[in-house]
Amino acid sequence: MRDEGVLATRCVGTAAEGRPTMVFLHGFMGSGRDWAGVMAAMAADVRCIAVDLPGHGRSLGFGDEAMTLPGMSRLLAATLRGLDVETYTLVGYSMGGRVALHHALCSDNEIERLVIESAHCGLADEGVRRARQVWDGTIATRLLTEPLTQFLDDWYGMGLFASLRGCAGFDALVARRRVNDAAELARSMRLAGTGSMRPLWAEWAAYRRPVQLIVGALDEKYVGLADAMRAANNRATRTILPGVGHNTHFEDTEAFVDALRAV
Repeated sequence: MRDEGVLATRCVGTAAEGRPTMVFLHGFMGSGRDWAGVMAAMAADVRCIAVDLPGHGRSLGFGDEAMTLPGMSRLLAATLRGLDVETYTLVGYSMGGRVALHHALCSDNEIERLVIESAHCGLADEGVRRARQVWDGTIATRLLTEPLTQFLDDWYGMGLFASLRGCAGFDALVARRRVNDAAELARSMRLAGTGSMRPLWAEWAAYRRPVQLIVGALDEKYVGLADAMRAANNRATRTILPGVGHNTHFEDTEAFVDALRAV
């Protein structure tokens, strides 16, 4: 296991003086490649950096502590220092959104704007959180005992991804997931799944930097969670993208980029 070092990244756009930087964090089973369309659209004006989170893409072999939310936040900070990134917009999707929230709310950083896509501040109810920990453990066990192709069929068969399944490029997205290391994914789910996340609602309510919440109109659960987050922190803005579900930046890249540019 490698406990030290930095995370693998993909960078598009130059670090010219005065050019803003956006840092992108992917969801579970993804990698920085998932942001290619968004980064291509933004690169003329923005330095874009997509990170492979521990256990994903090329960021493999880290110890267990590095795969927790606090550990990932520390690795992200070290990675950005290594790239001479000082101020930046941090964009996180789903699991990456939870990493982004932890990084923004629980560490010293120079985030200018926080963009959270289809994520939330954690499960406040202890009983619900314990039940989710059991579910996360079940998913980790399945990853270790089932063929990854079978697991992916079941995972993307969930209602959460109903609109994603109809998108052009969905088969290619799933094909990228098949190259993952199932044991690394299992550790990620066990150590950084939703059930492992300490609720951050108090820190969220006190956060004073600009925040944009982006959700798909078809993802009713996360629309409700975005409403709760906006109610808890009135500095947050909420953008609902029509006709898409949980993975808004993949399902309608153009609308997602427009949302990023609109703020």
